[in-house]
Parts: sequence; C-alpha cells; structure tokens
Amino acid sequence: MNLPLTDDTWTTCGVSALWEAAGLHLLAGRSRTVSVREFLRLHAAGWPQGAEALSTRALVVAGLEAVLDAMEPAAAQDWMLTTFYRAVHDYQDVGGPGDGGREGALIVWLADGKRIVRKMTGGYEWHCATRGRGRLPLGNLLFNGAESSVREIRIGGASECAGLYCDRIS
Repeated sequence: MNLPLTDDTWTTCGVSALWEAAGLHLLAGRSRTVSVREFLRLHAAGWPQGAEALSTRALVVAGLEAVLDAMEPAAAQDWMLTTFYRAVHDYQDVGGPGDGGREGALIVWLADGKRIVRKMTGGYEWHCATRGRGRLPLGNLLFNGAESSVREIRIGGASECAGLYCDRIS
C-alpha cells in the first residue's frame, strides 16, 4: 500500500476521486465544477481554448454516480472504459490550463463515499445503488493500469480516507 497523501497536491495536479465535503472546501475559489455531460462535451470538442471550465487549476466533475446507477453493472463498466476513461486520459494530456492537463487537477466528485470500498486484495470497488446489482472495480476503471500507484487522500490529519489520488494515469 502506498503512503497516504496528506498535503494538497491533489488540488493542483493529477486525477482524483473525492468523496469528503472537507475536500470541496479546500477547492473553494480555485476550481470549476462541471457535470459529467459537460465534461464529455468539452472532450468531444477537443478541449477548446477559452472554455471557462478549462481555465482553472482544478476541474471537478460531478454526477458520475448517477450515470453509473442508471446502468446495469456490465454496461456501466463498458461505458467507463470506452467513454469516461478516455476523456479523463485525454484531459491529463491536452485539457486544462497551461501545459496540457499537466498543470491542472481533475477531480471526480462522488457524493456517497460509503459506496467505495477498499478490497482486501488491493484496489477499490464501487457498490452499485440497487441491492444485488453488483460492484464495479472503480480503481481499475478510473485509474486503469495506474491503480497500484493510487494514494489515499487524507485531509487535515484525518485517519479516514477522503479520496484517491494518482499523479498520472496510464
């Protein structure tokens, strides 16, 4: 297991999944929030220069859990790999301010952190909303081959995990 991230690096670079409100407080005034739909629209448009959402050091993408909950687990997993992951990967290369996405953080806001569970064998799962609907390998779907490099975000010396951070996905 990697050492937890206790500073605010995740607010200025890399890709993170965040579920604690204290983390949103740290982003106040220095981030923009867009829906999953708007994020995918920006991706489809090739990360247009001048887009307000892309002119900030931290772009927060909200609503992923609603998208995942609207689909059966197999369809959600396929959508994450073929659509959402590609947009996240492209953002880190060409989206965001400055030197492509290397000078900006992409933060996926997940409102219900209780549905994210660390597996005993490593990695993280998303528990689907409806009982019996299954689990998704969230760490693998969001961070892909870099899941083993993921660090837990700890805010303000807390012992509880507030999110997951990866400096660069593969």
